[in-house]
Amino acid sequence: MKNYRLAFFFFLFLLAIVHIAVGFVQSEPPTEIDLKGKIGVAGAKSLDDPIPIDASTDGQSIFINFLTALGDVTISIYNVNGDLVYQSNEQITSVQQLLVSIANLSSGSYTLVFTNAGGGYVYGTFTNANQYLTLIHLF
Repeated sequence: MKNYRLAFFFFLFLLAIVHIAVGFVQSEPPTEIDLKGKIGVAGAKSLDDPIPIDASTDGQSIFINFLTALGDVTISIYNVNGDLVYQSNEQITSVQQLLVSIANLSSGSYTLVFTNAGGGYVYGTFTNANQYLTLIHLF
C-alpha cells in the first residue's frame, strides 16, 4: 500500500512540474513576423505605402492585424517544401484582427503569404518550434 501511495504522489509531483513548465512555454510573448512585399489598398495611388498588415506568432497561433480595408485577401501558409498547409479567403472591409491556429503544424519553417485582387503579395517566414510537444517528449 505504501508503494502505491508513493507512486501516486510521485505522479502528482511530475504532473505539477509538467503543468508549470507548460505554463512557462505558453506564456512567451508573440514573436513578430517580418513581412515584406507590397499590397494594393483600395483607393491608394501607390503601392509604395507601408505594408498595412502586421503579424506575430506565439508558436500556437498567428495574430494578424489588418490596419486598413484591403478587400478580398487570401491568407496562405506553406511549409519548407512549398506545400500549402493552410489557406483562407477573408473579406477585409475595415481595421480588424484575425487569429490563425498553427498548433497542429509540426516543427519547422513556414512562409505566411497574403495576396489580394489589387496585385498585392506580402510574405514573411516564421519558425514553429512546437515547444509543447517537445516538452512532453522530455518526460
